[in-house]
Formats: sequence, structure tokens, C-alpha cells
Amino acid sequence: MRANYTYRRQQNICRLILSIFSSKWFSFPWTYKIRIKAYQKFFNIEENPIIEHDVWITRTHGLEGKIKIGNNVTLAKNVFIDYSGNVIIEDGVLLASGVKIESHYRDIDAY
Repeated sequence: MRANYTYRRQQNICRLILSIFSSKWFSFPWTYKIRIKAYQKFFNIEENPIIEHDVWITRTHGLEGKIKIGNNVTLAKNVFIDYSGNVIIEDGVLLASGVKIESHYRDIDAY
């Protein structure tokens, strides 16, 4: 029960962060750095990222996923990353506009 509460609390915080900082208001030169710092803090992103608007990074269903995003990575507008499984994005990767990454883990033998 406690783990489920913690997951919901973390997800609510992440959704709030994304709802605010993924908006176009944080695309202006004087607000863009705030977006970058927020994403770096909450989503394990290293140095010099480029993060455009409407980038969503989330995990679902209470799964214990982890995400790591390297240096000099570009996340173009409308990128969606579900890290319910584990996601590692190496240094220098560019995710083009509209890219979706779904990383759910399923135990095939359980079915």
C-alpha cells in the first residue's frame, strides 16, 4: 500500500512539472534555462540537453522503471518517453519531433 502511495505522489509531482515546464512559455530565451533545470532534476538528464516544448517523460502502472539521458541529447517537440521499463539514451542522441518510446516490460512466460 505504501509503495502505491509513493508511486502516485511521484507521478503527480512529475505530471505537474511536465504540465508547467513543457509549455511553449518555457521556450523563450529567458525561461528556457528553467525548463532545462527542471527536466534535469526530475528525469536524470546530464549536461547540455536541448529540450523543446511538449516533451513528456513518464512511467505508468506503478512499474519500477528508470531513465538515464546522456550529454548533448536533443528531445524535439512532442517527444514522448514511457520509462516503465528501463530507458537509457546515450550521449549525442537526437530524438526527432513526435518520437515515441514505450518501454513496458512483460514477462511472456507468465501468460
